[in-house]
Amino acid sequence: MPEFRDILERDVSRVAPPRFGLDELAGRREHKTRNQRIRTAVVALVIAIISIGVASRLLSLNQRSTPAGPSSASKPGLWAVNPATGETTAVWTPDWLTSPQDLARTNAFGKKVGAPVLSPDGTKLAFAMAPGRFNTHFRIFTVGIDGRHLTQVTRCRGRFQCPFAMGSGIWPTWFPDGSAITFAGGLNTMRNASDIYAVDLARSTVRTIVRMPGEEDLASFSPDGKRMVFDNLSDLGRDGLFVTTVGRGTPHLLTEGGTSPVWSPDGRWIAFIRSERRTPDAERGVWLIHPDGTAAHFLAPGTTPVTWSPDGSQLVVDEGGSHVSPTVLERHFAVIDVGSLEVRDIKIDCVYGAQVFFDWSSEQAMAGNSG
Repeated sequence: MPEFRDILERDVSRVAPPRFGLDELAGRREHKTRNQRIRTAVVALVIAIISIGVASRLLSLNQRSTPAGPSSASKPGLWAVNPATGETTAVWTPDWLTSPQDLARTNAFGKKVGAPVLSPDGTKLAFAMAPGRFNTHFRIFTVGIDGRHLTQVTRCRGRFQCPFAMGSGIWPTWFPDGSAITFAGGLNTMRNASDIYAVDLARSTVRTIVRMPGEEDLASFSPDGKRMVFDNLSDLGRDGLFVTTVGRGTPHLLTEGGTSPVWSPDGRWIAFIRSERRTPDAERGVWLIHPDGTAAHFLAPGTTPVTWSPDGSQLVVDEGGSHVSPTVLERHFAVIDVGSLEVRDIKIDCVYGAQVFFDWSSEQAMAGNSG
């Protein structure tokens, strides 16, 4: 978010009157002085109005609390985060991704392991991984929340290419009934960079569920599983969110602009990122919109919405990160109450190759969610 002083200077410069040259006649001095007083009063009024509006937004989003920390994800693999406390718990570590040489081939957001997502019943994680020391292609895997039963569920046979990327804003998505997992992949051509595919976990079959010209990165389902929202970046360079009935129907535009949609569990909101150039700087970040396309509004700065609390009252937002060493990134997250706009900051020192997910199942997390 721009600094408060920068916001004032920018907005005041838009409304401040032009500067006048020197008076040629002494008799006009009084007239000029009066005009200057008027201009000064106008500018003061504008500053006061802007101050009230901007300060109100800053105060509402800055009712922030920070758990003790930062927490740590000290080895590669998958880590659970308690949204109430920020505490981390190791879930699974790949035994081949342990040496400094292996870590050097990863990056801060995981070229080797990425994007863990908890299943609807809370028993499994879906995530992407490029297995082995020299493998460069992602596959989708699942693993139990206890770190057992690692299973590869996509093998990139035939025309179904591997997931083309995994990271912030691009991750697998579970069907609400847990029967299948979606991912972005495909032929990766200039005109059709990726489509949305689904792998059936029982039969290991892969099918296309969204195919449009351009690039689709992320799909998210309504709570009843009947509808789906997804993002699309067309070959014309314009992005938008589309909603469609699962398995049939023609996608319709929900809103122009926007990527990485996440449907809330109560069905009321779809969170997404709006960062295109036509969006004002102060409103680039996480937005909310109703599934019928109404009430779209800016919520908070951030790089992507991550996950909702089970009752849809709180949203975890990825705010990026900063390096604390050549192989450790301090990742910043905000847990935002979408009603009160209260914010809880969470910071986690992640070694390269460590990926986190938020687990609301603990009693502390649910207590924080209901309170």
